Amino acid sequence: MSDFFRNLPDEDAGVTYRPEPPSSQAASKVEAVRRRHESELLAIEGVEGVASRSDAVVLYVRDEAVALRAPRAIEGVPVELVVTGSVTAY
Repeated sequence: MSDFFRNLPDEDAGVTYRPEPPSSQAASKVEAVRRRHESELLAIEGVEGVASRSDAVVLYVRDEAVALRAPRAIEGVPVELVVTGSVTAY
């Protein structure tokens, strides 16, 4: 168990939930993949934004139809779609 969870108080639940934090190596890989492919992902019609989580590249898309044009994975990293509608910067 990582040091991150060692000093947490015990819970009153029947089972104590102590997830391992995401590996920084995996998060670094996802971030690197996002940076390498961000411009081509933003060029897909209907993609409003690109982000990364510890386990996936996230595409913010205008509508569900974008799923037909978006990749499901890039370099082995899953791509998750979040429908946001049209995004306007102010």
